[in-house]
Amino acid sequence: MAPHLRSIRCSLMHRSDRRLSILMVAPAIVFILAVFILPMAVSLQQSLTNLNMTTGESAAKFIGLKNYVKALRDPETLNSIWVTVSYTAVTVSAELVLGTVVALVLDEVIGFQRLVRTTIILPMMTSSIVVGLIWRLLWNADYGVINAILQEVGLPRPFWLGPGLAFSSVCLTEIWQNTPFVVLLVLAGLSSLPEEPFEAAAVEGASYLQSLFYITLPLLAPVFLVILLFRTMFALRAIEAIWILTSGGPANETMVYGLHIYREAFAYFNTGYASALSWILLVMMAIFTFLYNRALQLGT
Repeated sequence: MAPHLRSIRCSLMHRSDRRLSILMVAPAIVFILAVFILPMAVSLQQSLTNLNMTTGESAAKFIGLKNYVKALRDPETLNSIWVTVSYTAVTVSAELVLGTVVALVLDEVIGFQRLVRTTIILPMMTSSIVVGLIWRLLWNADYGVINAILQEVGLPRPFWLGPGLAFSSVCLTEIWQNTPFVVLLVLAGLSSLPEEPFEAAAVEGASYLQSLFYITLPLLAPVFLVILLFRTMFALRAIEAIWILTSGGPANETMVYGLHIYREAFAYFNTGYASALSWILLVMMAIFTFLYNRALQLGT
């Protein structure tokens, strides 16, 4: 075959393969556009209007960035941001520490390890709504199991979901449910660590704690950053269990940002304002993602 004919044939085959690739990817692109891009575009457009579902879209007017300015001046929005940041900081840090300790213990356990691992992930596999219902019964001041135990040992029975204790109770529920996620990732990280540094440390006479703080934990730094990324993203948009437990009360003590958006959208029907709040949450999550990814790149 002549060289120029061979070149033409290769070119035609290349074009055919490219068209086939485009056809194969097209359904995924259409799905992403329909499920993600289009709703986000509509939400962004609504955030620039005063849309209220009680008056309908026909009465909505373009107001520019007024919803965003209102959000940054609204005491309820600022309170929900503060509650959300506090909730995220408390739960994620506690889950990271507790999950790492549990993973280190399980890594040393030989017998019944599979049974323990299977049991410990059950909270994580349970729906957040179910978790909220379970812990609402446990925290109940009158007939909850926790107060029943306290009464048996002669201690007072506090109102766990009341003023002063509701935030802590909600945080403990979140920690109980999602600590297994940290345990699983840390166990996976421990199983992938190289043996050479530990053998060298043992030869040098290093203790377990020295190996832990100077070898194990530094090597697990990328795993910790991945855990922080995922748990922060989920904590920032937490809503289901908190809604079941307290509905944001008492006195907005547990009114996280997700519940504030829900209330504006489905209780007050301020769809335009709720859309603006959602985009602020998206920006917050993007900032945390950037910072964690930056730290991960610097760490590696």
